[in-house]
Amino acid sequence: MTQHTLDHPAQLAAEVLPFPLIVFDDLKRVLWLNTAGQEWLGVSSRKLSKRGLDAIHPAYSRIADPVFQAIDTGQSVILREVEIAGAQYDLSASYDHEVGATTLCVLPAPAPRRQEHQAALGFGKMLAHELKNPLASIRGAAQLLEPSVSGEDRDLPQTIIEDVDRITSLANRWSSIGDVELQADEPVNLNRVCVEAFERLARSSSLADDLIIEQFDPSLPQGRGDVLLLQQVVLNLLQNALDALEDTDRPRIRVETYYDALDRGADGSRPAPLVIAVRDNGPGVSAELRGSLFTPFVTTKPAGEGLGLSFCARIAQLHGGRLDYESTPSATSFYLKLPADRRG
Repeated sequence: MTQHTLDHPAQLAAEVLPFPLIVFDDLKRVLWLNTAGQEWLGVSSRKLSKRGLDAIHPAYSRIADPVFQAIDTGQSVILREVEIAGAQYDLSASYDHEVGATTLCVLPAPAPRRQEHQAALGFGKMLAHELKNPLASIRGAAQLLEPSVSGEDRDLPQTIIEDVDRITSLANRWSSIGDVELQADEPVNLNRVCVEAFERLARSSSLADDLIIEQFDPSLPQGRGDVLLLQQVVLNLLQNALDALEDTDRPRIRVETYYDALDRGADGSRPAPLVIAVRDNGPGVSAELRGSLFTPFVTTKPAGEGLGLSFCARIAQLHGGRLDYESTPSATSFYLKLPADRRG
């Protein structure tokens, strides 16, 4: 590895920085990167020196864009809100004419402004308030029916009561969007979370059983958090997929769980390798919505409020994970990515 960069007086300060710092020479080779950079990329300095950028995961390939521009033009280049490995980053490539090197600084992009959520905050409070009376009426009616129901339907009133209690709990806790709090911190079996979400969807849609294909990893490590909220995230993603398939020939929803050992986490610090993927073969997300899909009140549904994906993304964040997606005109995949349970 070339050593002249390592002798720079600022090396010690660069080494202790909490964000990635990577130095390239004029031949576009990596000269040096700090510890934060190695952890973020998931690759050592030695491996990078031997293989170059080919050593990094393809999800991180865009870090080269501003660097190569800076080297080719001899000027500093800044790219804002670049999506890398499912997160947004600001990339600053500074070209140094004296030493013939370009230093890339990687910073997490600023979080979306809180103003985007102000209208949603008021709506969440109103929603919780307005739901209480009809939910109480439904629960009361189910309790009255329970003694008179027999045969194969005898479990239906209790099922209604359980679902109403679950919705009431969510409404009470989701009194303000973006300020949801986890009510539990316990080991979570993500395969079981998916199964229970299937069961809830099947009670509301007779089509669900015929459309869903399961592909679970039986050895998936446990996650940790609030089972009820994670179930709701999966249920929302399933319902969205079901809605997207309304006019699709041979509709299919595939739900997978797997372990992604290459995931480095949204901020480069805490990996989120546990993945629940919900895939459909619908028409895909329209181009005009892709940049604001997780913003409250953004929706393509004629009767939708546009709160589901915002809610899902917030719950993923509260669990130390994130919600990603990929979409083409014939396929869409949403990925709920969560940390493994370190206590286990």
